[in-house]
Amino acid sequence: MQSQILAELRNGNSLPSLPAIAVRLIELTQDPNVSLSDLSEMIKNDQALSVKLLRTVNSSYFGLRQRCGSIERALAMLGLNAVRNLALGFSLVDSVGDGSNENFDYVAYWRRGLLTAMSAQSIADSKKLACRDQAFLGGLLQDVGMVVLHRALGTRYEALLNKSTGVHASLLALEINNLETHHADVGAMLTESWKLPSELTLCVRYHERPTAAPQEVADLVRCVALGNLVHDVLVDPDPTDALRSLYTKAKAWMSLTSLDVDDILVAVGESAEDVSEYFSLEIGSFRSPELIVAEAERQMMGLSRTGKHESYAERGLESELTPPVERDGLTGAIGSHGFLSALRAACPDACAGNTVLTVAQFVLDKTDELISMHGPESLDEAVVGAVAQLRIEFEPMGGIVCRLAPTIFGVVLPGTAREPAARAAERFREQLPLSLADWLDGEGAVAHPLRVSAGVASIDEVSRDQITNASELMTAATEAIKAARASGGNAVHSYTSRAAAA
Repeated sequence: MQSQILAELRNGNSLPSLPAIAVRLIELTQDPNVSLSDLSEMIKNDQALSVKLLRTVNSSYFGLRQRCGSIERALAMLGLNAVRNLALGFSLVDSVGDGSNENFDYVAYWRRGLLTAMSAQSIADSKKLACRDQAFLGGLLQDVGMVVLHRALGTRYEALLNKSTGVHASLLALEINNLETHHADVGAMLTESWKLPSELTLCVRYHERPTAAPQEVADLVRCVALGNLVHDVLVDPDPTDALRSLYTKAKAWMSLTSLDVDDILVAVGESAEDVSEYFSLEIGSFRSPELIVAEAERQMMGLSRTGKHESYAERGLESELTPPVERDGLTGAIGSHGFLSALRAACPDACAGNTVLTVAQFVLDKTDELISMHGPESLDEAVVGAVAQLRIEFEPMGGIVCRLAPTIFGVVLPGTAREPAARAAERFREQLPLSLADWLDGEGAVAHPLRVSAGVASIDEVSRDQITNASELMTAATEAIKAARASGGNAVHSYTSRAAAA
């Protein structure tokens, strides 16, 4: 299926083409002997591009101390790579367009692209990284594969977009499950056809999986991934989780403090409207970063002083866990303490007979062999993919996905009976190894040993007399997963209480 879809895209009319000036720009800048004067003359021949470039480099976003009045001056002040990537950015926008006749949300698409691009470049600037010139274009290019897939597949792809509800980790898994390819690989195919520099193609390919990116582009891809979180903070109706994840990953990946992150948020928020105007892009509205940061600080301080003040029924189980609930820095999933809190919060209703409560646990097996075959980054791929796939299967059922240990995951399912939970666990067990084969090399044919063992246990009308608290429910799930592994692994076992077995 994947090779078939990619072949159809290559042979069809869905791939956008770059304007002639962009093609010539790429050719010139790949020549090690190109002179700045040759490049300047070529850009000046396109008056519209020249005007856009000068307006943008003189904006507050670039913060030049002296006004730049010519393309030659821009090249001297910013450098060849910066001007090239900015010019390619304008060409990209012209090539993709706004799809005024398409049923595709281009406002949201360009908002994500531009906010990510600006944020990625600001992050690279703050760390004085060599990739700062590529970061802007990497952010702008990241999702171009979505446009290609929509133009090629139409309503079929629209259905996946609607099902993902704007969550890109979910979209990636949906694309793989339904198309056996995904927008990141399609975008990388397009950038290769455009003959863009290899680091940009790799950035597009790995922007959804930053921890799996090759070392030579790790900084670039992580800048773009952090830029995506900045976008989420500015756009999400409740930015608390995105902000927490941004702080955590910025610290882990770039040694940026929360104050550094706040400064980047404010700088991007203040300049986004001007930069979108220069690119002639409609990106809609987003929240004030100053208000977001202040609101998050007040919320955390207020909740830590007063504690919980709404019932579980009013707030829902996950919100009952915050604050404080730790998030896994790699996947954003709730950690082990949050898992225990979720069980303890949901158990009283289940034990009282008001509802049922199911817990599922999963272990990734043969991870040492996986690392031996494909390197340590392959395990990160498996872990990130596991959380994304667990969310696809269980969040529609009201489940809360948690990472309990490096290769162990748990899902708390209030109100879900054992049988549907076991069926979802079986789908996950079957799908994850297949998806990993694709994620590792993008072709879906790579061999690997990874397998999944799972255990499911419930508090219901049959087991309620035997399982009377959260600890006993966890023990039951653990016994089930031990049984799955003892049978040879790669299996789902459900715990059967003594009452049911009698």
